[in-house]
Amino acid sequence: AGVLTNLVYTNTVAPTGARFHTVHFTTDETSGVVNFVGEVLFGFPGSIYGLFQLTNGNVTTVFDTANTYFGDTFSGFGYPVRVGSEIVWGSQYFTNGVQKTGIFRWNGSTLTTLVNSDVDLPGSLGNYGGSPEYSFKFDGQTVAFIGVAGIAANSPRGVYRSDLNGTLTKVVDVNDVIPGDPLNRT
Repeated sequence: AGVLTNLVYTNTVAPTGARFHTVHFTTDETSGVVNFVGEVLFGFPGSIYGLFQLTNGNVTTVFDTANTYFGDTFSGFGYPVRVGSEIVWGSQYFTNGVQKTGIFRWNGSTLTTLVNSDVDLPGSLGNYGGSPEYSFKFDGQTVAFIGVAGIAANSPRGVYRSDLNGTLTKVVDVNDVIPGDPLNRT
């Protein structure tokens, strides 16, 4: 109605008791809930980075970098996408002491890894190396994302879909020829 309202900002008290230092990467409001990524400073050096949830004015932690969840420790959070009670996001994480990159799904009780750096992308690009933070679309049944093969800045990319069980489908990648392109560019 033309009125700007602060929901969460850098002076908001986080679940840790300290105030947020940064707040970014928010979802659209779904079912009265907003998910966002934030950083809480507790000294120099020292911070907790996390995926938080705002419900009816209350901020709660979904996942953070200070705790281990189902054997994994997160080291960062990308843009979350929420549909109903389900959230999908990308993150770097540690499992058994090895750093990986993955796309995760959380339904409130089960954490599912849809794709990680052990997975070979369909097509000919190789192992999944990551995904730009703003590249997720989630409709409640399928996650679409831009996947990067490898970790180099100029690594080849493609567009992929994952169902909720982690089955991947290639939509298009850099090896595909553009139909009708007289220069036969890929």
